[in-house]
Parts: sequence; structure tokens; C-alpha cells
Amino acid sequence: MLCGNRIRSQGGFTLLELVSVLAIAVVLLALAMLVAQPMIGNESGRGAVYELQTMAQLARMEAVARNRECRLLLCPTSREVLVTDTRGTTADPSDDEVLHGTVLPEAVTFERPDAGSAVTWANIGGSPEWFQVRFGSDGIVEAGEGDVVVHGGQRYGKVAVFVSGGTQVTSWKAGAWKAY
Repeated sequence: MLCGNRIRSQGGFTLLELVSVLAIAVVLLALAMLVAQPMIGNESGRGAVYELQTMAQLARMEAVARNRECRLLLCPTSREVLVTDTRGTTADPSDDEVLHGTVLPEAVTFERPDAGSAVTWANIGGSPEWFQVRFGSDGIVEAGEGDVVVHGGQRYGKVAVFVSGGTQVTSWKAGAWKAY
């Protein structure tokens, strides 16, 4: 029996076909990134607002649980947020014990769409500048009640901390602050 020589054609793609598919994929990916960036910024801003609210509630709970003053600290320059135990010495924050901390996303900034300062908590100075809300052992704000306005993407969100220790989150819509 003789076996005939058969030439099998190999399946595959030509270099031109591969380059064409790759070019189309790159263009689609670039378009997707252009569309997604504002959404990512918006979500970063919204997430930062809720992270600030969570940290404020955490600082209040820590103050009540420990039966002494705790602070919520914010550095807008580094976007760092800390909850600290004052260890009974409110005059000197350098001896505070850090209980919880987070850093807000780089996509967020602290600025207002209306007039005024983006951070109205008590300024405790430093370089870079730090702001605080100090909760008493009963959960009531001893110092620093006020607002922090966060800008991310095309959104502005505000966390208000009240003397009672409560918080409220609002967003800037149609020229006014409204509940989320």
C-alpha cells in the first residue's frame, strides 16, 4: 500500500489579521477608558464621603466605649483620616493612640461648588494642616462640628457632623445640597 503525500494546510491567522484585531482592541479599550474615567471619579468621591461618615461614627462609638475623648482627624493634603484615642490629654494630639486609619482615593479633592471653606472642622494646625472633630465620652461633639466637602469626578458630596454627634451626607444637585 502506497501512502500518498498529502500536504495539510495549517490553519491560523496571518500577521495582518492579528495586527488588525489588536488595533481594533486597543481603540475599543481607549474608548472604554474615556467613558469610564468620569464614572470612576464619581464613585471615588461618593465612596470617600461614606468613608468619612463611617470614620466619624466609628470615632463616636470608640469615645463612648472607652469612656473618654476620641478624635476624628483629617489631613486634606494627604487625604489621611484617623480615629484616635486622646488618652485623656486633649491639648496634645501627639500622644494620641491611633485606633483606625484610612487614606481616601487620589481622585478626590476637597473643594466646594458654592462659597466657603471645604473643611470647617476645628483646625489644629500642623504642616500639612490637620482638622479634627473631638467626641466626648458621651458621644457628643466637644469641638469641630462642621462640614467636609469632597469632590470626585463630576460630583460633590458633603459630610456634616453635628454637635449631637450625628452625621448627614448630602450631594450638590441643581445648585443646592440634597440628601443622597
